[in-house]
Amino acid sequence: MAGWVVQIVTELIARISYGPMQFRFILQPVFATALGVRDGISDSRSDSPPFIWGLLYHPDVRSVAFRSALKRMRGPILVASLMDAVAQYLMFRHVRPLTAILVGTLLMGVPYSVARGLANRIRSKRPTQRLSPLPSRYKN
Repeated sequence: MAGWVVQIVTELIARISYGPMQFRFILQPVFATALGVRDGISDSRSDSPPFIWGLLYHPDVRSVAFRSALKRMRGPILVASLMDAVAQYLMFRHVRPLTAILVGTLLMGVPYSVARGLANRIRSKRPTQRLSPLPSRYKN
């Protein structure tokens, strides 16, 4: 492998294993999962297919689903990328912007996509509960 690739991989492993702000590797995916669950439930209510399935196999909903994911995730991905850039600077005194964007996107995008699809699938498989009418003794 090229020397720069080895250096980038080494720096990435260092940021994960002993760098500052390690807690973000837990916090950011949890936050992305929460956003994905919320959006997956919303997709289920609107009878949309599961997120990744819809992106791959339903061209009629592909653009809408992709735009909604970008709209929902642009802020969290930006924050995750900035946090990675800060960690790079604190550890190595330089910043690799493309690596920061890639790490930020992976930390937020993968858990979001999986959680959105699973939440939609689970919610759509659950039978809808209808409220039973009130017994006559409770009616006015």
